[in-house]
Amino acid sequence: MPDVPVNAAQRWLRNLRFYTRPRMMLILILSAVAGQQYPLLFTTLQAWFHDASVDVATVTQLTWIGALFSLKFLWAPLLDNVRLPLLHRLLGKRRSWLLLCEVGIIIGLAGMAFHDPNSSRLLLILYALVTAFSAATHDIALDAYRIELSSAPDEQTALASTYIIGYRLGMLVGGAGALIIGAQFGWSAAYFVMALITAAGLLAVLLSKPPHETIATDELLPKQVERLKDKPSFYRALAFLYGALIQPLVEFFCRYKGLGVLLLAMICVYRLSDQTMGSLAMPLYQNAGFSAAQIGSVSKVFGVLMTLLGGIVGSLLTSRYGVFRLLVVGTLLASVTNLMYILVALSGTPATMHYIAPGGALGSLAAGVIAMLIPLADLLHALGVTPLVLLATTIAADNLASGIAGTVLVGFFASLTSRHYTATQAALFSSLMTLPGKLLGGFSGQYVDLYGYPISFFMSTLIGLPALLLAIAVYTVARPIQQRSQQEDDD
Repeated sequence: MPDVPVNAAQRWLRNLRFYTRPRMMLILILSAVAGQQYPLLFTTLQAWFHDASVDVATVTQLTWIGALFSLKFLWAPLLDNVRLPLLHRLLGKRRSWLLLCEVGIIIGLAGMAFHDPNSSRLLLILYALVTAFSAATHDIALDAYRIELSSAPDEQTALASTYIIGYRLGMLVGGAGALIIGAQFGWSAAYFVMALITAAGLLAVLLSKPPHETIATDELLPKQVERLKDKPSFYRALAFLYGALIQPLVEFFCRYKGLGVLLLAMICVYRLSDQTMGSLAMPLYQNAGFSAAQIGSVSKVFGVLMTLLGGIVGSLLTSRYGVFRLLVVGTLLASVTNLMYILVALSGTPATMHYIAPGGALGSLAAGVIAMLIPLADLLHALGVTPLVLLATTIAADNLASGIAGTVLVGFFASLTSRHYTATQAALFSSLMTLPGKLLGGFSGQYVDLYGYPISFFMSTLIGLPALLLAIAVYTVARPIQQRSQQEDDD
């Protein structure tokens, strides 16, 4: 089979050429704007509250601000069905919403810059909620815009990879950049600068081109619902609500039947291990004795670069082996790398080394695993591996795995989404992915107070087991049906 290497090389070169198209640069900028907001509302905001001597339990509860990203499916139908006055005529459906959301983000970040966690905490949180709502809506519009740009699977993989790369670059700016500015000039200055940087997204929206037009959702309604549009206003409202809220779900389950439940269940738990660990990461870094500069350079700069590498690797592997195989690999890598954070905790200060095993079989298992890792942590220390080097190695492995898993998942979402209900279905998938982790993450501080960091990170690893089993089930059972339904949707 001498032609196989040539064909494989040609396919890889074709995929690489997708990255040179102008639309990729615009997606890169828009996704960077989206990614910048996440650390500003999460880890960077936690660092600000920590510097203001706010207790750990309150700091981890800030995770609930991010719950708006998980609830965005509630208003996502508006982006499929509502045309913004004037802006729609000038920019079209997707770009008009992108522009409006970026204006809201700028207002929210500027408002946060003029308040303090101690003197005006409530107003600060209110402006953070404005930023979170605008950023979550921006994510809805951007996902829909990206998916509708192309129906070619290979180009969708490149778009997904570009989205992940841009998103992580934005996280680098909103994470490491804000931390460095905050350490030098204060947190208010950091958030005001972030508001100014977000304005670059406005230019990207104006320069971008509208995506491919799809059939209006009104034309896809059942005949019984269509007749309600000729009735009085109450019945027209019912027809609108059905088309906006119910019809996207009906369309999804018509395509996948009972397997739709399996797909949604896998989405719910796929990143649960990472998300639960993520809410503990910043408190661990700070309690382990690392400075803000060290956290910014290692966790944010070096870590984001490794995520970018993971995004590229994930894109190339997905184009070669398919999204379903990589779903299994991604969730396995994301869970296993959490164990390395136990070594970071055991190599830190007494506050991070301390742990109390909970009762039951899981508690005994956790205590046994940690007991085996303690000699390894001592050996690394004896070999001259400093806590900072161990942290960098851990973050490198974790973010590489996260980049691969994230790229695969974004591509998987695109393959599941109907072009007729892009915003609604993509937002539903994204919300299902993040909501469980946000809810659990808000309680992680209390769990650390009870059992310590080592036990908490071990439990975050075990949480990834259901995702692994469901990913295997999706690969085994749902792959042929999903591929057939995608072909029918494209036709």
